[in-house]
Amino acid sequence: MNDEQARLAAAVWMLPPRQREVLVCRFYLEMSASQTADLLQIGAASVSTHTQRGLASLARQMGVTK
Repeated sequence: MNDEQARLAAAVWMLPPRQREVLVCRFYLEMSASQTADLLQIGAASVSTHTQRGLASLARQMGVTK
């Protein structure tokens, strides 16, 4: 694992649990939003919200600017 990957892994672990779960399902496990919602027993809108908030938080932690 290189330094950037280690930073990203640490940033993911710092996310709130639900955001972390959603991002892992969506991007690591490559699940659809509906599959993620079913697995986590939450609504599709919640999956979208947690995805957006989690990605925004990761971008801030990683120093990504728009």
